[in-house]
Amino acid sequence: MPLSAMQAIQFLGSQFTWLPRATSAPILTGKTVILTGANSGIGWEAGHQLAAMKPKRLILACRDMKTGAAALESVLSKYPGTNATVWNLDLASFENIKEFAARANKELDVVDVAVLNAAMNPGFADAPMKTTVDGHEVTQQVNILSTILLSLLLQPLLAKSVDPTLVITSSEVHMFCGHQLIANAVHTHSSILAAYDDKSRFVCGDRYFESKLLLQLVIRQLIGDLPDIKIVAVNPGMCRSNLGREMTSIGMRIGIIINNYTLSRSAWNGAVNVTKAIEATESQEYWSDCAPAASSSVFLGSATGHAASKQYYHEVMAVLDKVSPGCTAPLGVASRHAQPSL
Repeated sequence: MPLSAMQAIQFLGSQFTWLPRATSAPILTGKTVILTGANSGIGWEAGHQLAAMKPKRLILACRDMKTGAAALESVLSKYPGTNATVWNLDLASFENIKEFAARANKELDVVDVAVLNAAMNPGFADAPMKTTVDGHEVTQQVNILSTILLSLLLQPLLAKSVDPTLVITSSEVHMFCGHQLIANAVHTHSSILAAYDDKSRFVCGDRYFESKLLLQLVIRQLIGDLPDIKIVAVNPGMCRSNLGREMTSIGMRIGIIINNYTLSRSAWNGAVNVTKAIEATESQEYWSDCAPAASSSVFLGSATGHAASKQYYHEVMAVLDKVSPGCTAPLGVASRHAQPSL
């Protein structure tokens, strides 16, 4: 979806905003930290930044254990003595997420900070829809369903912390995408989640952008339902990373290279946005340029946007409660009365 003049100005202004240095003070002393997507890009850099804050324990959660081991080696070489380990986590599998959470609940006494950074971009070419072993479109599962499932399964450990913090990597692209598929579902009283699992409605080039809008819809409700956990949705900005690793088009790859050397900020600076969010004083629906921010999404602020937020949240929770019965128990009572149309 083309950017409006105001959105373009906002985007460029954000990209070239001066960011503070990464925190090097030992603010994580005595704390246990989990970081997902730690083996590349923003996650790789965030792992180093978190290690500099001297956590009691740092868990680098990665889908690829080989690159995860490389990330661990790099962290330990720069911050020797860090109590860091690599755990396997594949957000394209609900079963794997449950195994990860079961291990966490068995081996950890508490989780003080969870930085859920892992995400995927299916690319911008005219590619067919891919589904996970669980039957969902892969971007919707990885970027929303699995991210929220992991949040809920870690909630018992977060609840044991004196300052529980859940940081979720979102993106400013949620403001730039179309919302017709969501609005149509709201107005026709049909499932938003099912619409995004429908192959006939899949447009590959739109899906990453729309997934971040869907994520914001859920986070808006999650903050209210988990008031005792500080939840911050972070826009790291457009960064030089491997988020477009799924892209196979030569043209798209060339475009990424051009962006990397013109508009994109470094993965390190993107990670600064993410790790600085740990220092937020309260939950924030949107965090950008290392500070609380307001989304300029007109759709999010509309009546349809508010209705979509409540509807999609209910739909997501209904699915997740079937995947892991009881995982939604810590939420508000209204959230557990999921819509039955799924």
